Amino acid sequence: MMPMFFERAFRWLRSVGHSRGFGIQSPFVYGLVTEVVCARGGEGSRTEQLGDRLRRHCSEKGWRLSEWDMCDGQLRRDVLGEMSSRDVVLCLNIYKDESSLSAWRSLVADPRTGVTIDAGLAGIAFFDLKMYKRNYFVNL
Repeated sequence: MMPMFFERAFRWLRSVGHSRGFGIQSPFVYGLVTEVVCARGGEGSRTEQLGDRLRRHCSEKGWRLSEWDMCDGQLRRDVLGEMSSRDVVLCLNIYKDESSLSAWRSLVADPRTGVTIDAGLAGIAFFDLKMYKRNYFVNL
């Protein structure tokens, strides 16, 4: 119980300056964080709410959303090669254990990904390489 408390406290402290989009200089990412990631309301857990809002937002923009559960700690390199600039991946359970965190970090570092958003409980990866590659931390 205590290690999980310290992990959550550390994650919260790390993202204090980044909550609700403060410090984000990209208009695209700031709009996404304020309107989708940090929006409140809805039924279910925070991760389910984020998935629902992101699904709705992606369908409005004409993007293709995929959900990956990072619990198995495997990065789907075969699927990454088939991603286009219109694809978005919602990665669930990125801080579940060391293998899932390692898989998330590999996805962030992969040259085929563009903007990535670490929302604590889940991560969002965009594959549009026209945007400046950067990883944003957001307190969900």
